[in-house]
Amino acid sequence: MRLFYYNLIDNAKPLGTIPFNNFFYSTQQAYLPAENVADKQRKRPWRTTVDFGEEWVYFDFGQPQTAQAIIILDHTLKATDYGIKIQASTIPNFDSPPAPFSQDITWSPGVITHTFAAQTYRYWRWIFQKDVGATTRDIGRLFIGPYVDAPMPDWGGWERDEEDLTPVLRTKDGQIFKDAGNSFRIANLSFTDMTNTHKEQFRALMDHVGIHTPFFAVIDPTGAGEVAETMYVRLRQMPRLRVTGFDDGHLWSGRVEIEELL
Repeated sequence: MRLFYYNLIDNAKPLGTIPFNNFFYSTQQAYLPAENVADKQRKRPWRTTVDFGEEWVYFDFGQPQTAQAIIILDHTLKATDYGIKIQASTIPNFDSPPAPFSQDITWSPGVITHTFAAQTYRYWRWIFQKDVGATTRDIGRLFIGPYVDAPMPDWGGWERDEEDLTPVLRTKDGQIFKDAGNSFRIANLSFTDMTNTHKEQFRALMDHVGIHTPFFAVIDPTGAGEVAETMYVRLRQMPRLRVTGFDDGHLWSGRVEIEELL
């Protein structure tokens, strides 16, 4: 199981001489500014303007920080857009001289998740080129940071549920009235005989996000289909972990319950 919960951009600093909150960016719609990529509400996006083809967001982390992944959530990038890159530098300049770290990102529909060898830099940039300049693109949420490879759930240890938010009203005569709502997934994950190291990975997650802060999770990054999907989730409750063995150090078991955020 792969966990992405320490999002460096949530504590980014102003960059350059234009301190627009936490970001220096190319273009934006005034009512959907670039700082929305750090908004935990995924439906409040950054929307580019129609002035340019190339779009970017800069981040200043204040000091060198290590990242291994970028996640692009709720984007409207097209398959024909190009030049999608994650870049990092020791100075607030990525073009002259060229950024010491620059890596292409492959477009995909839905969530774009790209991992790379750990890089430690202060200044970071995500950049892309629209296929047509006179169009807009939306970005719901960005993640740049490290990830943790936690243990896999038990074989058969994933209980999948789904909750429908549709309100249903019944009249006294038994008629039903409903207004269709969205649904979201719930995952109950069981873990047996984890090492103390793996238990501490979940402890660090709990300390950082509690039940209040969303994060990204992949149940099986080497799998396919839904188990390999990057999900934007929160803990439904703080996991309960118990000691199940004392041989060669403590062994731990427990359940982790997460719910998808819409």
